[in-house]
Amino acid sequence: MHPRLLDANVQRSFVEDAHSTIEPTAHGVVSVERSTDAVSDSLPVLEPLSFGDLTSFDDQLALHETLGMGGMGIVQLATQHSLSRLVAVKTLRSEYERHSDALLMLREAWATGRLEHPNIVPIHDVIMTDAGSPAIVMKRIEGMSWLDLVHNHEMIKERFDAPDPIEWNLQTLRSICNAIEFAHSRAIIHRDLKPENVMVGRYGEVYVVDWGLALSLNPEPTRRLKVADSFSDLAGTPAYMAPEMVNIALGPLTRQTDIYQLGGMLFEIFAGSPPHTGKDYKAVVASIIESTPQFPHGFPPEVEAICRKAMHREPGLRYDRAREFQLAIEGYLQHRESRRLEHRALQSYAALCKALARDRSEGRARAICHAFGECQFGFRAALVAWPGNKSARAGLDRALLATIEYELDEGHVIAAAALLGEVASPPDEVAVRVRGAPRTRSEFDRRLRALEHDFDQGVEHVARRRRVFALSASGALLPALAWLLTVKPSPIGPWIFAIVAVAYILLGAVFFWWRAGTIARNALNQRARIVGIFTLGVEAACAVGGALAGSSIHRMVLVWQFVGCVVYGVSAVWMDRTTYLVSAALTGVPVVLGIFWPATLLPAVTITYIGFLGLAWWAINQRDERSIDLERAHAAWLTKGGPSDGR
Repeated sequence: MHPRLLDANVQRSFVEDAHSTIEPTAHGVVSVERSTDAVSDSLPVLEPLSFGDLTSFDDQLALHETLGMGGMGIVQLATQHSLSRLVAVKTLRSEYERHSDALLMLREAWATGRLEHPNIVPIHDVIMTDAGSPAIVMKRIEGMSWLDLVHNHEMIKERFDAPDPIEWNLQTLRSICNAIEFAHSRAIIHRDLKPENVMVGRYGEVYVVDWGLALSLNPEPTRRLKVADSFSDLAGTPAYMAPEMVNIALGPLTRQTDIYQLGGMLFEIFAGSPPHTGKDYKAVVASIIESTPQFPHGFPPEVEAICRKAMHREPGLRYDRAREFQLAIEGYLQHRESRRLEHRALQSYAALCKALARDRSEGRARAICHAFGECQFGFRAALVAWPGNKSARAGLDRALLATIEYELDEGHVIAAAALLGEVASPPDEVAVRVRGAPRTRSEFDRRLRALEHDFDQGVEHVARRRRVFALSASGALLPALAWLLTVKPSPIGPWIFAIVAVAYILLGAVFFWWRAGTIARNALNQRARIVGIFTLGVEAACAVGGALAGSSIHRMVLVWQFVGCVVYGVSAVWMDRTTYLVSAALTGVPVVLGIFWPATLLPAVTITYIGFLGLAWWAINQRDERSIDLERAHAAWLTKGGPSDGR
């Protein structure tokens, strides 16, 4: 480091008051390279100035209470008579009334006057006090120093209704970057950026103030501003100084000097203290020269990277412009918001995993759907805020894959395939499962449709019931024949009845066999055919057996009806409950009547068959609700072009 001679007072300032500005007129600070007489240097600039015949200071302004004090100046509230408004007036303190001090005050006004920007306090005028020293008339800022706010998070929340004080501080720093970028575009550097030199208005307005140490980056023929590349005096605030400010061997001050101090303020937002501290001035100077601030535990890694670049020891390795530094902060804000959304999404992901682990229950599917929706929305929002958020992308993929497994287990192939399309890099085994699932589902659907068709009562139900009607109509002749044979009894009567019955039964069996292709198009109709043939066979056996045993026609018909009642009752359970249960009831009534009142058997049987005719005719003209539902489902199937996945 190029040596500087520091007197005891300045050394004490480095340690005890590292937050205060060291003015370049401090006579204890002398460059070994050159020593200048501050007074003789200021006179050539002050002598040509003429304020003309101006009214007295008191005629223009009425001073009120003190607003603040620092360095060489004191700021007071005042009333400007010409415009009848309140302004802030900065004057020299009584102990600073030398020509060099006046020149510093004027240079602050001249520098600020060149910078008309929303984030730089406006200068209204420069007038002379009655004592002959300059006074700067500027806008009155109704607010407070950022130094009083930067670490007071409760006040930030209360005063500015800011739920996130860290974000509020970073937005304040962004506004400071706007001012500094503008100043650099006008070839001016501030050289003393720190929270104390930033004012925040009542409504959050941000102003960079105290441009007394400003330097010009361009030649100054009028010598109103000092030129950075020819200035070697030590000045600034030790806690925020850049290495080149104390080591002239690193080269002249440039806009990277301001960028260093912007990085120092960013460091303070998260660390809670400025970057350079020490137990003695040598330790503070060493901290400045080494420029390796100690980042506390929990310091955000992305912010640390920004600080390290902005506060690099070599000026050429820092951000080139304040705008670049500002963009880095904006990027962090976006990433911070993205991480916040990701954190919420991770909570929803935990709820999703919990729902997936639950046993099957009525509310499980609803819980999974709700948790996945929140999870998916959160991760997507995080990726919108920061498309490069790899952890959010990975979280979304984990949620998608977990839900795909669930959808596959539930047989929702279409939903699983749709979710797979959202996975960034789906695992091969999952992709194979999803691609193979349609074949499995198609086979399952084919079997389900076949099973549904086999037991669909609507398949050939009209043809089936027409057969019942035809058999009932022809079968009604048998009880009528039996009735006639009992009216005129004959020894061969039972045989005549048996022969006619067997002929009828054989005719029916042939009919069932001949129309098997029409009737037996599904399992239900096949069962109906089996029941019909079995019933006819049993009835034929009863007729022939009764004739051989010498039974009466009355007993033969009674046994016949009983067998029919049993068969129809069993068939009602096995097949069509409506038709066969009614049939069992109609055949059972004659059996009961025949047992207790034998004379009523044959009339009852005749009436039963007439009832069969009515039942068969009614059934032909009815369509059961199940058939209608199946037809609707079939129509929906054709409309959708495939099976429903249940979603």
